[in-house]
Amino acid sequence: MTSPLRLKHVARVIAGQSPPSEAVADLADGLPFLQGNAEFGATSPSARYESDNAPKRCTQGDVLLSVRAPVGALNIADRDYGIGRGLCAIRAVAVVPRFLWWWAHTQVVTLNSVATGSTYTAVSADDVGNLLVPNVPLDEQRRIADFLDTETARIDALVAHRSRQRDLLDLSESSLLASASDVRAPRMPVKRVASRITSGPRGWGELATDNGTAFLRITNVPRRGIELLTGDVLLVDAPPGPERERTRTREGDVLVTITADIGSVGIVRRAFTDANVNQHIALVRPDRSKVIPEWLAWQLKAPRTREVLTGNAYGGTKVGLGLVDIANVAVPVPSLNEQAAHLDELNRRLGFNEDMRAAVSRQAALLLERRQALITAAVTGQLDVTTARGGRS
Repeated sequence: MTSPLRLKHVARVIAGQSPPSEAVADLADGLPFLQGNAEFGATSPSARYESDNAPKRCTQGDVLLSVRAPVGALNIADRDYGIGRGLCAIRAVAVVPRFLWWWAHTQVVTLNSVATGSTYTAVSADDVGNLLVPNVPLDEQRRIADFLDTETARIDALVAHRSRQRDLLDLSESSLLASASDVRAPRMPVKRVASRITSGPRGWGELATDNGTAFLRITNVPRRGIELLTGDVLLVDAPPGPERERTRTREGDVLVTITADIGSVGIVRRAFTDANVNQHIALVRPDRSKVIPEWLAWQLKAPRTREVLTGNAYGGTKVGLGLVDIANVAVPVPSLNEQAAHLDELNRRLGFNEDMRAAVSRQAALLLERRQALITAAVTGQLDVTTARGGRS
């Protein structure tokens, strides 16, 4: 087998460089400028800024590689851009450009293995230039690229279909919640079925510690469902006193976001009791003699309620709700027995939805794994594309 070649011997690697900040402006009629992978799209970027003084530029067809976290993210330049230090451009010289694009998809693991940095990981232009490219004849490179163009398009279509299925499941959840909020029952303001409505203290984010009290933030309140998210829980050294006691969580408390993503709702389970909430969350403590906590949580999550809360939001650059908005929003309150019966049916249907979502997500993940495996096998010669489905002679 022919020895691989260094990337720098078959392509030009152009390291990005940022112009002075005063030379960067919001995009108008100047040269679009890309600071990093934040402007990456599905295939090509979408610039938000411009800079006619950008010292480093890419041209249409260049492969754009993120050299800062996440290292290895890829796009193709669909026009000329200025590029900042978070990117490098790879311009094909003695390699088929489309083969170069697919080969780049196989280098993420290698790039991350050489990335350095404590605050954020990064690779240098030299690291990129020293990557090894299979030494494949140009005609074979074109066949591989043709094959991958065809086969990945098939897989991408299936992944897009799975995404549409997830969107339909979101609509189904909204429909189920809308039906649950239309039950025949008196509508009462939340303040009549709650024993406490409050929000969290300010400034506690500065009290972060490795071992302490859970401090719940907007990132912990789900956009879908009502189960709190556990992946990014901040711990704080909570000072004792009235603020700690006022916002200390109990099992069954309902949390509602009142800034940013207004109207997201979560319910406190046993694992999050004795936590605190920050100032961007309203804590509603249900009066269990009048309402079941889960019933209140789902009713606050219902489209009708969220529409009211969103309509009540105020502010200029920062939209938000006041606690009075939460207190006065009305929800249906049937008898406790009726609430329990409705909840059983709602949870059954929502559970079916979640099972379907999990299955669709697994299928999408497997398709993406298949896509990556196919790219790697074709580029490295483990798969003969002339005999595989979709290959061309």
